[in-house]
Amino acid sequence: MKKVLIGFAAVAAILSAGISHADSSEVMTLRQQINELNARLDALEGKSSGSSRMHKQSDNTVVHSRDEKVKLTIGGHVSVATAWADDGAKTGVYHVTNNNSITRTHFIAEAPISDDLTAKSIFEFGYRPNNSSDVSLRSGAAKKNNLDPRRAEFLLMSQKMGTLYMGKGPSATDDSSEQDLSGTYLATSSYLTDSSYFVNKGEITTDPKTSPRLIEVYDPFDGNGRKQRIRYDSPIFQGVQLRVGHSASGSTTGNNSTHDAALFYGAKISGYTVRAAAAAVRNDGGQYKQYNGSLSVLAPFGTNISFAGGTRDYRNRPGGSNAENYFVKLGQHVDMLDCGKTIFSVDYGQTRNLSTDADKKGTAKLFGATALQKFDSAATEMFLTWRGHQFDVQKSSTKDYKDIHVVMLGARLKF
Repeated sequence: MKKVLIGFAAVAAILSAGISHADSSEVMTLRQQINELNARLDALEGKSSGSSRMHKQSDNTVVHSRDEKVKLTIGGHVSVATAWADDGAKTGVYHVTNNNSITRTHFIAEAPISDDLTAKSIFEFGYRPNNSSDVSLRSGAAKKNNLDPRRAEFLLMSQKMGTLYMGKGPSATDDSSEQDLSGTYLATSSYLTDSSYFVNKGEITTDPKTSPRLIEVYDPFDGNGRKQRIRYDSPIFQGVQLRVGHSASGSTTGNNSTHDAALFYGAKISGYTVRAAAAAVRNDGGQYKQYNGSLSVLAPFGTNISFAGGTRDYRNRPGGSNAENYFVKLGQHVDMLDCGKTIFSVDYGQTRNLSTDADKKGTAKLFGATALQKFDSAATEMFLTWRGHQFDVQKSSTKDYKDIHVVMLGARLKF
């Protein structure tokens, strides 16, 4: 429109010059002015268009891939906590990374191959200084490597055919014992204080050769974890998905293959949200077969209940008994504050016969209570949780272990 107006003005000027019997030099001057005005207008339109494009991109995307065909997304969270622990003979306070959901960053790249096929890669690493599962009243602060390469994988995704995974990432059965709609998993996973020792009553020190650590007597049997593997997920049909995979167990002798498969289910039925999984793992390197699963139901009024259980059948194991685990959690979502939901939960679990050592074979029990507050506008959660751990050693042992208690205050902010 501006060009049209300038054009009319120029024509009018030329006509005026003609009527006034202007000479040719005046006409040339007018033409030069018109060209200069057009050049300025072109420059202004280009700048405005570029600014508009830039503004549009900044509204929709923060990070750009070097290749414009690839969509790149960056995300993650920071997860920290302060924990107080008491093993019956000693107490201590630690400032830790919450192992239930460690601090992490991920990079996700996606690019379409066809209308149905998409290539995707995920690179994720965690940062876990003073990890809560590694600290102990007996060993002090964690001394392990702070960096945790969690995922480095390639995916080929098809809505019709399913998804193929290659590289390091969750195995086909990972999270099969952790279907949990309570909203407090951040605070109540069983991996808290795994390195803590049970102290024999009447003693104030521990003997690492005979005193069991929590991780040696309690295990949730959550599938095959994260591994360097190949995995296939079927398309979801009526809420059901099949996942199968293969990985290497890390054994240096004999066959070190691990095969795993699981069925995952998710649905909403009459307002009730349901999540479930059933899994099987055959670990040739560890020489055992494992069967585990979980079920979680969330009612429309906020009440929820979760179950998990599993058994591990060892081949050629001294003592011959299988290891077993089960876990139950009851929770409630409450709209107490405008900032987000307030969530409460209580839980109980136990593992039997995880170890065959005379002073470490028995039943490990855990008890827990949690309050968690969400701050939706800040993508933040804060929680306060208590956990009690008890170990009842087999009757043939002369040991009588004290309970372990842990109180943890923590927070997580997602980005």
